[in-house]
This record gives sequence, structure tokens and C-alpha cells, in this order.
Amino acid sequence: MKLPVQIQRSVIQQIASSSILSNRYIADLYKISPTTISKLRLKFQQSGKTWDELAPLSDHEFKVQLGTFRQYRRENPLVHPDYSMIHQEMKIRDMTLKLLHYEYLEEMQDNIEQAISYSTFAHTYHSWLTKQKISMRQVHRPGEKMFIDFCGKTMPVKDPTTGAITKAQIFVAILGASGYTFIYAVPSQKQVDWLTCHIEAFQFFEGVPKYLVPDNLKSAVIHHKKDSILLNQSYACLAEHYQCAILPARRRKPKDKSLAEIMVQIVQRWILAALRKQEFFSFEELNQVLSQKLEILNNKKTKSFPHSRSDNFLNYESQALMSLPEMPYQMHQWKYNIKIPYDYHVEYENHLYSVPYHYIGQLVNIRATQTSIEILLGNYRIATHIRKFEHGISTHFEHQPLNHQSQTHNTLEALLEWSSCLGKFGKEWVCKNLQQRKDLANGLKAVSQLRRWLQEEQQYDYVEPACEFALQYNQLGFQKLLDAIKNKKISEKYSRTITTTPSANDHENLRGSDYYKLKENQ
Repeated sequence: MKLPVQIQRSVIQQIASSSILSNRYIADLYKISPTTISKLRLKFQQSGKTWDELAPLSDHEFKVQLGTFRQYRRENPLVHPDYSMIHQEMKIRDMTLKLLHYEYLEEMQDNIEQAISYSTFAHTYHSWLTKQKISMRQVHRPGEKMFIDFCGKTMPVKDPTTGAITKAQIFVAILGASGYTFIYAVPSQKQVDWLTCHIEAFQFFEGVPKYLVPDNLKSAVIHHKKDSILLNQSYACLAEHYQCAILPARRRKPKDKSLAEIMVQIVQRWILAALRKQEFFSFEELNQVLSQKLEILNNKKTKSFPHSRSDNFLNYESQALMSLPEMPYQMHQWKYNIKIPYDYHVEYENHLYSVPYHYIGQLVNIRATQTSIEILLGNYRIATHIRKFEHGISTHFEHQPLNHQSQTHNTLEALLEWSSCLGKFGKEWVCKNLQQRKDLANGLKAVSQLRRWLQEEQQYDYVEPACEFALQYNQLGFQKLLDAIKNKKISEKYSRTITTTPSANDHENLRGSDYYKLKENQ
């Protein structure tokens, strides 16, 4: 099936969410054929899957499970001319479709097998012509659509300290059935401000509509082509969190969101123009004044409309909105198509985060919140980290290959942390090796050897008395310690609690008689 997988997902979600939606109604929403909707409905039924089972799948697996994966494509698809250009040419005196078709064939000379016949050319042109300049009255159901746009006019906000002026962007959201309106001032139309406006709008309406109808700004739509729509990932996540769908208006088709266009004019004429002489020194101050003016606008009544927007909203649209989720949306920021390098760490804002090493060479996306970093391969999360805001490296031990894990075990910090699992004297022996020896390399080697030996032999009970003996005679080498571990007399003697009074001549460099007796026994 040629239908983009994003639209397939949206259609299946609509089919699964409600059994009363007709094929034609869904087809009108996505501007595709009802026959295509019927085929998708049949494939969904035949798959035996639920939407909850299909939703988390990758795009490829989704199409395979649904049965819409196409293994073969037409090698030489037919190429149609630009009918808008044909229409312009037909305005020339004495121009005929026959001549235009002949010129089209000359242009297609190198790929003549992809050219269309004159009958198809004429029929398709006339079909295109009949669809132009047709206006349809929009009927909006309560709770169905929220139309969104920014005003063309901005409002200046002056910094009281520096005097710098920021042009505030005025966000406008209007519910289709009641005309109930929300406006909000933000510093820009960038992604963070765009998402903030939506969160504030849902809080203002105390509910969520089924569909969002935005313009094609980059914060909402990456690209909007004739056969596919690619939404901004953060915007799509917001819609998923609030369980609503995004239906962007067609490019250069303001009639798709005519309510928003009209409301933008009303806001600019009745609110922004009235505030033209007033100075604002913060966005909080501006939004407070806008809220007061908006309340007047929503409560306004006329002879033509005896019921205000607020009345219409309270009477029949507020109950039709979906309820807000328990927690508001936590904004995400995305970084796309990052190739995992050979050190299996990806960078986000000057900090490096590890991923499992066997994904080296793959392209991943990073989703960042204020508290976490998620690394995604397609729809699958392969790594999660606590977000860091300083330069550095965050590495999960399990992400490393085995040879790197062994090196990580033998770092100074790792060995000091490991020593806490030993007893008092064992930990002291490790700390002396790592913190007091001038030849640190030998100290690291001795502790690493002890750790490796314990992993193999698991004789932890004999380490504590041996370490006590080694510390008494300042023996920090591993081989000396190992000899003490294997000596049963040392284990028996130092495993008992002995209270002694130190001699005035006791010194760490004096070995004493016990040492020489031990040497004789050995």
C-alpha cells in the first residue's frame, strides 16, 4: 500500500477508537479515498491485532503485521504534468490541449514509457479543473476541533533593566463549535513556546479537543507534501500525551482554518490595536492584560449572535471535550539522526551518554527532558540516562563490551568502591595501596590481583586476618598477602580478638619476634 505509514497509523487509531465512524468520514479527515479506508479496516480485522499491540511497533513491523507492506514497486510510474501550469497556458489565445499534450510528449521523450495518453491528459486536467475554487461550509461538532494560529501583529515587551525590546508573538486558539477563544503571549514561535501555548490552552479550556488544526510552521510540521505529512516529533508526543490527533491545514489553503484566520483579525483589531499605546515590561504583565481583554471578547453579544462565545462553550462544548490527563505534558526536545560512533557515546549539549556497544553505526534519535535523556532506535528506547547540564561522560557499565568492563573494574574509583565489601582491615589494606603508596601503579596492580583472586576463589573469610597481619608488618604486595591468606596459623591467630598494650618501641618498621618465628615455620 502506497499510503504513508504515519497516515496508516492515524487511520487505524481512528478505526480502533470508535466503531461508529464511517469510512467516508475518516477519508475526509485525511483527504484519501474511502476505498482505501475500507481496505485498511479489512486488513486491521484480518490481522487479529488490537491498536495497543500495533502502536509500539516499528514502522516496518507495523506494516508487516497489518499486511500493508509492499515488496515491489512499479519500476516506471506514470508522470503527470503540473496541471496548474497547464491551466495558465490555456489562458493564452488559440491554445489547445492537443498542442500542450504534444509539447508534454516532447519533454518526456527520454522517458516516453512513463508518459500518459492524450485522453488521460484531457480527462485528468478537466477533473482537476472542476475541483478548483469550490468552497464548502464547515460544520464543526462540539469538542471536535481546535484551530490554531499566531497573529501577524506583535506586541513590544521592554526589559526594564536594559531597555531591550522583545516582539511578543500572540498565540490564538479557537474551538470550532462555540468559537470560545484563548490567546497567549510568548517570546517566539519556536518549539518550546509553541508547546507551552498548547499546554496553557488546554488548561484554559479545562479539556482537550479530538483534533488540533495548526498552520504549517516548523514547530508543528517538518514537511507537508501532497502524499505525506511529517509532524514535528515533540508536537506529536504532546498530541499523544493528550490523546488527540493533529490535522495540519493544507499549505496555502487558509480556508482549512478560516475560524483561526477570522479570530486573528478580531484579536488584532479589538485587543492588540487597543493596547498600542500601553507599555509592557514583562510577559506576565502582558498576559494578564490580554486575559482581561479576552474575557470581554468571549462574553460579547451582538444582534446577529445573541449568545456569547462563553455561553456556547459552557452550554454544549465544554462537556464534549476530553478530560485532561492527571499530569501535564513534560516538554521534550529532540535531536535526530545521530550516528553512534565507535566509542558508543552520543553527545547532547556537550555531555556524552552511553548506548549499548552493539548499536555502533546505527542512527538514533535523542529525546531530552529537564530530568532525563532517552536514546531511541526507531520506536524502541535503547538507553536512558539522568540528564547532566555540565561537560562530562555518563556511562552505564552494561553498555560496555567485556574487555572495557574489566578495565572499568580496575579504575581507582571502582576499586575504592569495591573495597567497602571487605572487612575493616581489608578496606584499610586497599586504601593504603591506592592512596598512600608512592608507586601507585603497583598499588593498583596489587588490589586488582586481590579482586581477581577473590572472584575466582571466593575465600573472603581468610582475607580479613591476612590483611590485619599484612598491615601490621606494612606488607602491601599481593604475593605477600596471598602467602598470609594460605597460612593457617595466621588465620587462627588473627581471627581471634587480641588486646595488647603497645610497647614504647613499637614502630611500623620494626618486625618483631612474631615475624621471624613465622619465617622459621614457613
